[in-house]
Amino acid sequence: MTPLVLRRITAVTPAGVPVLDGENRRVIAVQRFTNAHVGSQVVCQPVSSEEDAVLALGVIDTTDAGWAGDAPVVLRSGEASLTLAPDGSVRIEGGSFGLRVRNAVRVEGATIDLN
Repeated sequence: MTPLVLRRITAVTPAGVPVLDGENRRVIAVQRFTNAHVGSQVVCQPVSSEEDAVLALGVIDTTDAGWAGDAPVVLRSGEASLTLAPDGSVRIEGGSFGLRVRNAVRVEGATIDLN
């Protein structure tokens, strides 16, 4: 699995696609970006089926005081969200959740509550 990377948005095309600093690959935006996003960091995922493409998933506003680690980081796309909290908790919300893995899934915790 290729890791997620952060890239700075240097411009936005009229079609709402970000132009990324240091990125020469084709950018596929999963949301419409605006000029207000210029200067922000965008979370990117390289597309494994296309060596020349990267998905621009969502913006992280690094001007927020919470960026220092004392506030949650939230990635949003439509009705889906991923929240990373400073206390180490992770919350995934959305209409459905899918998981596809090649190896075993290991779940550990003091307690595990299903449903």
